[in-house]
Amino acid sequence: MKDAGTSRGCGLLGLVAALGMGAGDLLMLARPVSGQEFVRLGIGNLALIPEGRLTAGAVLGVVFSALYVPGFWSVAQATGPAGQRPAFVMFCLLCATAVFGAAFHAAHGFVGIGLQAAGSIPSGVPTSGVAASFDALMKWLASLGALALLGGSVCFVILVAAGRSHYPRWFAVCPPFVLVLGCAGMGWLAPEPVGGYLWPSCFNLGMLVFFGLSLYFTGSVRPQGGRALSEPPNKALQQTGRHDGFSRVEGTPAGPAAEL
Repeated sequence: MKDAGTSRGCGLLGLVAALGMGAGDLLMLARPVSGQEFVRLGIGNLALIPEGRLTAGAVLGVVFSALYVPGFWSVAQATGPAGQRPAFVMFCLLCATAVFGAAFHAAHGFVGIGLQAAGSIPSGVPTSGVAASFDALMKWLASLGALALLGGSVCFVILVAAGRSHYPRWFAVCPPFVLVLGCAGMGWLAPEPVGGYLWPSCFNLGMLVFFGLSLYFTGSVRPQGGRALSEPPNKALQQTGRHDGFSRVEGTPAGPAAEL
């Protein structure tokens, strides 16, 4: 890793993205109900949120979603030693997740305002198909994001399990998809009023945990044959004990040459 400071800075941006989009989720979607009740209502929840909250939450989420891109770049840099091409594929898939996520986030605002507008249409005007069309749109966007996240997570597992990345091997069991799924499960099981806050923010909560762990490991774990991202190159060289004609102190010849 040529510039560890830049990589960690990008990782911090990923953390900020999770916090910002999570705040947008809470502003736009959160309601004091159980997780199962929130899931049962589906997009019907949007009809119960004030229009100002829908607009502000949608804009906030789209703005912060862009910060996921440098965050995923830092993950690609940390997994690159295990394979540059697979790391690039992982990066592209995770970035696609951010793109679909931004569209999904913005759609909540349009759908919520649309549902409220449809509810205010005078009786006699057919509106029965509006909710079904909105629901189909949201399911398509959610499915695209989930597939991209799953593909990126599979690549992440393969790269980390290889043992040559800047992460410990056991971190392969904590890809983004698994962490998001775990947070979704907790949100679904959470009772009133916690579930109505956990479930809508489950994606960004999972990503918050992921980037937090990623930043911790890239600053403290030395990969096999390599170094931690935050460790100076000369320090890593001194600790490897290389037998290439130089001693552990960099620049000092070893063996017969040292006796001259």
